[in-house]
Amino acid sequence: PLTGVRLHTPAVAGMDDAAAIEVNPAGLAFLPAWSLRVHHSEMREKGRIAGTGSALFAAAPLPFYRKLVLATGLSWLRPADSMGYAESVKLSFGAAIRPRPWLTMGLSLHTAIADKDDDIDGLTALDLGLAARPLEWVGVGLVVRNLNTPTFAGVPLSRVYDLEVALRPLATRRLELGLGFALDERRRTLDPHARLAVEPLGGLRLFVNGELLRRDFDRSGDRTTDVRVTAGLAFDFERMSFAVSGHLGRSLAAASQGPLAESDARSAFQGVGLSVALRGQRRAPLVEGRSTRVATEFTHYGLVALLGVLAEPLPGLRVGLTFRSPQASLGSKLDVNVIIAGRGSINEQLTVDETTVGGDFNDRKPWRASLGVAYA
Repeated sequence: PLTGVRLHTPAVAGMDDAAAIEVNPAGLAFLPAWSLRVHHSEMREKGRIAGTGSALFAAAPLPFYRKLVLATGLSWLRPADSMGYAESVKLSFGAAIRPRPWLTMGLSLHTAIADKDDDIDGLTALDLGLAARPLEWVGVGLVVRNLNTPTFAGVPLSRVYDLEVALRPLATRRLELGLGFALDERRRTLDPHARLAVEPLGGLRLFVNGELLRRDFDRSGDRTTDVRVTAGLAFDFERMSFAVSGHLGRSLAAASQGPLAESDARSAFQGVGLSVALRGQRRAPLVEGRSTRVATEFTHYGLVALLGVLAEPLPGLRVGLTFRSPQASLGSKLDVNVIIAGRGSINEQLTVDETTVGGDFNDRKPWRASLGVAYA
């Protein structure tokens, strides 16, 4: 009942925009700047796939601590008749942190508002996610859905463990393959899923996603297994992207009763999806790729030491002797290397390469002595 809008490719290990709050909240922490996505899915009214609705997702790193990303989502869901659920509004809140450059973790909260369905109204679920990208060509994502096992119509919703491994053989987005499975804790079933994305031309991306899903409906008693395929294309620009997809779905065996046994539910074509995404970028560097070296040297003169001796060898006769040290100069040298990599970024560096302090004597007459005699 808390399933959101039908996304193009729900990549557990490779989601790179604000919609990650819906799939794996840990993916939010990989965002370099703010992200905004508007998504709409229109499925068959009597089809077999949920996800009809419109959604808005937004996420942004904290300006003073960019390792922490906050996100929110607002979805208006209109499930197909075969789902047996009323219309609802879904609110999502998420946070993700990046303790290591290659490791992230995130938590999201989803709650439903449904005036016409008391079982759905107030239903709240927690999702916990982890993501790792230790190498440029491999990534791993894991999300636990329904972590708190909320109760729907008197039945606790089962936890689902969704794991995916993403591979980029070319170490770029030109080719990406994702393989994974979802484990249902209560039914103890494994639902495999796979996805493929290819970028044949710069800015043009083709994608396909497939999954095998075991289904049961407590309200109708239907139990069946679906094969689902989503295919589409996306146009990626520097700050904006557009994507459109078509959703196909077919059961391996027809349901014996209920809405899933109707002809529309057996149709292969199930609906379409459309999305527009906007993204920011980190503030431009003050000086692009520039290193500034500052060397300073300080010299101080006029340090003199005096030493005096006074003696009275006979009554009334005094003899004095003074010694003057040479004029000393003390110097210090500071060599500073400043690397400016970006305004307000953590890459700004101030490196003190060398600091030296030394001294020498530079008077032409190094030592001077004075003798005085007085009689009184």
